[in-house]
Amino acid sequence: MAWNLLRRGDVPGARRVLTRVNGTVSPFVPATVAVAAGEGVDALVDAYLARPSGPANLVPASTVADAGAAPELARRLLDAGAEGVEAAAGLQTHLHYAERYRDAAAVGELVHGAAGASRAQVAFDTACAWARAGDADRGLDWVSTALDEGFHAPGLLDGEPDLEPVRARPGWAAVRARLG
Repeated sequence: MAWNLLRRGDVPGARRVLTRVNGTVSPFVPATVAVAAGEGVDALVDAYLARPSGPANLVPASTVADAGAAPELARRLLDAGAEGVEAAAGLQTHLHYAERYRDAAAVGELVHGAAGASRAQVAFDTACAWARAGDADRGLDWVSTALDEGFHAPGLLDGEPDLEPVRARPGWAAVRARLG
């Protein structure tokens, strides 16, 4: 119920629901309420580190993006080691699925530089996010970075719908030719 109230922007209602809960609740619920209430990302950092695979829905990602705190959350997670890298990569994915593409791209740029990240995959995902955010040139740069990092899936490059605007860029042919 708290998730639904948060989706509607009813932060006081979500907080009231939490005070009446008997039993366990996902650590992401009170942490997301805190972000929505303007209380910062501390509790959300703790929730992600406790469960690096992330929450079961997109409400935390949407909420942190709407609060303008996605890069801050990602930086804090990345500072926490391997679990944080996994959590930040999951945040990037959730932001993309929540259609918060600029935030997904910004988080992807941070994750790409982290030790232990799957750099080729993160670069590809960042290319997709920039393309969906309306910046096909940055998307093309990130496709090139993905190839530099060892990404080798020509069928995916040719068929990924997110990359359609990137494939229309003048530099696409040269980048695509690198895969043969």
